[in-house]
Amino acid sequence: TQGFAPASAGINLRGLGVSRTLVLLDGRRMSVFPFAQEGSESFVDINLIPLSAIERIEVLKDGSSALYGTDAVTGVVNIVTRGFQDGVDLSARYGITSEGDGQEALASFRWGNNGDRGRVSLGLDVFNRGRVDAKDRNLTASANGPIDDRSGAGNPGSFIRPATAPYPVADSRCSAEDNVSIGGPATLCVFDFAPFVTLIPEARRIGASASGEYDVSASLTAFAKASFVNSVSERALAPTPISDLLFVDPANPNNIFPGEPVLVIYRFLELGPRVDEFESDALNATAGLTGEIGGWEWKGEVSASIIDTSVTGINGYATQAAMQAAIDDGRLNPFGDSPSFDPASVSVTTRRDGEARLYS
Repeated sequence: TQGFAPASAGINLRGLGVSRTLVLLDGRRMSVFPFAQEGSESFVDINLIPLSAIERIEVLKDGSSALYGTDAVTGVVNIVTRGFQDGVDLSARYGITSEGDGQEALASFRWGNNGDRGRVSLGLDVFNRGRVDAKDRNLTASANGPIDDRSGAGNPGSFIRPATAPYPVADSRCSAEDNVSIGGPATLCVFDFAPFVTLIPEARRIGASASGEYDVSASLTAFAKASFVNSVSERALAPTPISDLLFVDPANPNNIFPGEPVLVIYRFLELGPRVDEFESDALNATAGLTGEIGGWEWKGEVSASIIDTSVTGINGYATQAAMQAAIDDGRLNPFGDSPSFDPASVSVTTRRDGEARLYS
């Protein structure tokens, strides 16, 4: 949820990382997710496989790296899709946590028909999940637990007066609980970010699959299969902290230390929580011919695995330069209330796009 590849799910055998487990679909490699986990670990997002198409999962634990290479050090997971069928399958599932959140609903439909020379199957599934917030679980409700993991960028903030007190001092408005000594006279007004954080994001996935075979002759069969998944998810994070110290000019009308330059450590609660939306489209397709010649079986095929992903910051983001400008012209007062500050005047929408392609 909070990593470099949010709204995705990988497989990690033996705890050595998702990049050490090779995931196949019907024995074929798939595109890795466009954003690497922890910034460097490439992996296959299993959320982008239609649930209604899955028949079973095979796991090869030993000796796989000799056959598949270093990305299969911990093993190989092969997701096998369903074969052909006659008739209709319908299924539905609903669940909810004991806390009354995180609702999950899944509905699947599958139809198939087997003829004399051809076979076809179609599938569709829809998945919806409600969010679970950190504040709603005792274990994660606060960052101030057995280990104090609260952030040093708070609101109220902390000030450094280079000319007279070159160390941070918590704002006088800071509560006693959040006013933390960091050695000597230095203190920080810390911030408990946990209540703003999403533990499990809300998600919606729609998946479709189709497969078909046609017997061109007694010794030649044409086949094709394809699947498509659209996945949308959303998460929340604590309001934006500074990326660098803010500067308050000695002549700034809001400066409570007249004539002195002040550096400010601050978190922009004025912008509200950061909210990110994730969307992925994934297509896996294969087509080919298989047959028999002189007692030898042969197969030829082409395949494509395509993923397009975007991450959009839809709330709570602003550039450091814009916030500094708001302080410079007096709209944003890091020492008190800011009645004339309009968050919309500095807010920006962020976007990160990624794509992955694999053709064979």
